[in-house]
Amino acid sequence: MVLTVSESDQQFGAHGRHKELVAGIAAKQLAQVIWIGPDPGLAGIEVVEVPCPAGNWVTRMFRRLRLARELSRVCRAVGNKSAIRLLTFSEPGLLISSFARLPGVRRIHFIRADHLAASELLRQQTRNWLQHLRLRIAASNVRSLYRRARSRGTRFVVQTESFRQRLLALLGPDTDVAVVRNNCNRDSINEPRQVPSTRPRRLLLVSNIHTTGKGIDLAIAALAQLDPEYTLTIVGDGEDLHLLRSEHGSNDRLSFLGSVENASRLMPEYDMLVAPSRLDAYPNVVLEGLWHRIPIVASDIEGHRAILGEDFPLAPLTAAGLAQCIRRRAEDDEFNREILQLQELRRENHIFDWVAECARELSLP
Repeated sequence: MVLTVSESDQQFGAHGRHKELVAGIAAKQLAQVIWIGPDPGLAGIEVVEVPCPAGNWVTRMFRRLRLARELSRVCRAVGNKSAIRLLTFSEPGLLISSFARLPGVRRIHFIRADHLAASELLRQQTRNWLQHLRLRIAASNVRSLYRRARSRGTRFVVQTESFRQRLLALLGPDTDVAVVRNNCNRDSINEPRQVPSTRPRRLLLVSNIHTTGKGIDLAIAALAQLDPEYTLTIVGDGEDLHLLRSEHGSNDRLSFLGSVENASRLMPEYDMLVAPSRLDAYPNVVLEGLWHRIPIVASDIEGHRAILGEDFPLAPLTAAGLAQCIRRRAEDDEFNREILQLQELRRENHIFDWVAECARELSLP
């Protein structure tokens, strides 16, 4: 039996991967799956529905305690506790499970983002002392959460060997840490539609709208350094979307589409995918770009190197460096053909049965 908990009803990013995994386990009939949280709308799984409306931190805490109570209740109803695999896919899920009474249950936690590095990066980017303090507290809380999970015998599953080594350094060399990277062949991604671009130099950026971590400010600044024929479309929602729209609403070369379901389906309609993040663990959007065979310009960070390889030319984390890489991919046909060949190799390397790989780490048949 796979028991899992979530407080999110989102369909993208780590939450989308979470749903993809449990749906795949159910479809392959590898185990009975019980989902606790908002109804994910998936076939073949049992749902203990717990609505999770938005609210402040007090509301979130009561909601998480309620989810933990449901988790404990379902666990008590199962006779053979050793047959239960508790799957958590985000730090809130891990926190909820820490509140529950789950004796004898095997715990597996999939880490989808490097929250410790993210806190450090954001702390470097801000001069606000109060924000510094909050980020320090957030990083400390994540470290404590991981240590508490390790003390309960949790198996961690990360996406790269380098992150595995950092986690071992934090938690100790005998920590149970496995590596399962993401794939690019996913049932939720449409086959490419062959829609030719009606205007050259059309750039696409798909991201959660957080300007500092996702580097959206770099992409907008790079656009200003490119010729007028270049345009940039930004797809996604987040805390900075309203601010960016108010600041750049008069720029006819820049557009914000907001949240778009299955945004990767837009990729064949653009000339290039821009991934300017300052920090990303193993970004799905780059894998989706590989799947759709769109030219990719990505920033020089660990997560992009892990997917695209050490020999892939990545852009420096500056507006000028990003603009230069975009210009070369767009205007140097021979160079672009060479890099597309590299992308094809990386694409082939990321086509595999991801659900089966994860199921092995869950010790499922």
